[in-house]
Amino acid sequence: MARVFGLAMALATLWSGSRVVAHLTNADEVVRFLVAVEAGMAALAPAVLLHFALAYCHSGRWSRAQRLTLGVAYGAGLVVTLQGLIDRASPLSLQDPHPLLGVPGTLVIWGWIALRAALLVATLWWAWLAWRAAADGVRRERLTILLLALGTASLGILATIVARQFGGPEWFGTTALAISLGLATYAVAAGHVFRTSAAARRSFAASLGTGLLTALYVGFLLVIDRLARVVLGTDAPLVTTFALILTIALFDPVRE
Repeated sequence: MARVFGLAMALATLWSGSRVVAHLTNADEVVRFLVAVEAGMAALAPAVLLHFALAYCHSGRWSRAQRLTLGVAYGAGLVVTLQGLIDRASPLSLQDPHPLLGVPGTLVIWGWIALRAALLVATLWWAWLAWRAAADGVRRERLTILLLALGTASLGILATIVARQFGGPEWFGTTALAISLGLATYAVAAGHVFRTSAAARRSFAASLGTGLLTALYVGFLLVIDRLARVVLGTDAPLVTTFALILTIALFDPVRE
């Protein structure tokens, strides 16, 4: 359970980090790469959300349908992520659909949207079944928090998909996702995933340190970007390359 939660936090970090760094550069190639990373993390989000829900709700062996659904979710997410990273000039988009393996682009993008929506519905369905089957009030209360987290995350994912595809504002979706992360963190804490006080202290210290380090990192990049513009008089790739290297160095350990 703790590993799945860590995977979810790593995905959120990479998704938000790519969005932040993309706004710090005007280099088109770097922006396209970061947009592809962001889209890849978004493609994997339904799979990670389903994985988190199953790990939280079911301590025993999962059913065949649950394992199959999770496999499809990760498989489809990885395929879309790789496609976006390899062919960054042709992302999946309703506004400019591109065929994939001979399949019309419009059919591909609508099928991908429908699959993600179905995965989110399946996640909520299995979490609701676990909530309904809860035998005691304490577990039902924890599962209620989980349902709120999953529902808010699903709403945020769908809102972000709609905004991205139709060019609308994304603040509602990103806000809902941020709220869902807070609820998920509370659900994990209430479920005593970190069994010992030492593990809880280490987790808190790591989370606090990561947050402070991220804030300092973003501020540092903003200062470097401003200095590069003033001193060098150019948007040199040196700055954006340095930002990418530093992002990997800072955020890659979060996955461990």
